Amino acid sequence: MTDINTATRQQAMALAGIAQFVLDAHRLADSGRLDRVPLAAALHVIFTTNPDRAEDVFSDPAVIRDGAAFLRRQFGRQTGGGDDAPTARAIGLVVRLGKRLLGRDEALSRLSGAIGRAKFADDDRQIPGILDQAYRDILSPIGPRIMVRGNPEHLQNTEVTEHVRVLLMAAVRCAVLWYHCGGRLWRLLVFRKRLLAALDDLPGAAGAA
Repeated sequence: MTDINTATRQQAMALAGIAQFVLDAHRLADSGRLDRVPLAAALHVIFTTNPDRAEDVFSDPAVIRDGAAFLRRQFGRQTGGGDDAPTARAIGLVVRLGKRLLGRDEALSRLSGAIGRAKFADDDRQIPGILDQAYRDILSPIGPRIMVRGNPEHLQNTEVTEHVRVLLMAAVRCAVLWYHCGGRLWRLLVFRKRLLAALDDLPGAAGAA
């Protein structure tokens, strides 16, 4: 069995979170189906602002199962269909956005305030709108902009676009977590095999599609 240290395991989990929420955003934009399970998982990630470890950010390890499977295909250099390329590009942009956000204290403070307003909103139905506005006002101007491909008809639906941005905000949150856990872009190349082993070792990884 490969020896996987704690830092590598934490980084793998954060990366799987990025991939998961990017996948969920693309699925929502394509289908227009508002699934409460991915939204609840995204909100848990966004609202868990001071975790002791990466595991605390996710409500259940199973929620990042598809993200881990996607990354295993990428690190294992397997093909998974025509949707892999745009998803991989979006993941890379999220990682870059997370790094830029970490260098902007004012943006982090504003984002923290918006998350607090959403977390303690009087009506849960207000939460996606608050976070959507925060994404557009705070994250989008930092760039790079994350382009989500989907059905244009669904992307004209305000509720769909709000939820898409909530999912992307969760992905950015996971990118910040990845950096906090010691993640760096060069590590994806140098320690690819270690990360692949860590992804295989994540709870619920066995049998993931």
